[in-house]
Amino acid sequence: MTTDELADCLRAVRWTPQTMADALGCDIATVEAWLDGSDTIPPKAKVWINLLAMVHREADQERPTTIRGKKLRPREHRIER
Repeated sequence: MTTDELADCLRAVRWTPQTMADALGCDIATVEAWLDGSDTIPPKAKVWINLLAMVHREADQERPTTIRGKKLRPREHRIER
């Protein structure tokens, strides 16, 4: 995995390097080293972040667009069921 591919995966899942570090339970310096190419990302971490990115990209294709821009109505105007 290249540094650009890793950065692309992080964008796909909308994560910062800190978020990835937190999810993996490692120090942010580790993720930053993967991103700047000074260390290689372990194979299992590659598979994991690639899978997350793939799922997020696919899910984005199915994101509902009919709720875009909608606002919650005040409670007194909601329909009771």
